[in-house]
Amino acid sequence: MLIIRNLDDLKDRLAKVVLLILVVKFFQHAQRMSFSTPTDLMQLSIGVLLIAAALYLSHRHSHNDS
Repeated sequence: MLIIRNLDDLKDRLAKVVLLILVVKFFQHAQRMSFSTPTDLMQLSIGVLLIAAALYLSHRHSHNDS
């Protein structure tokens, strides 16, 4: 259920939606990529690692505020 009590709640929810849209777009782009060198795979793995860190920090931030 979406309960928004103040403007900060709305900003937090909107930031999570934007983050999820960016994650989906990243993986759509990764599916279309052709991996011809080990550097391409390294760039993909770094991107996935950064996404995981962003999701972790977002989740941690939302639970610390509660």
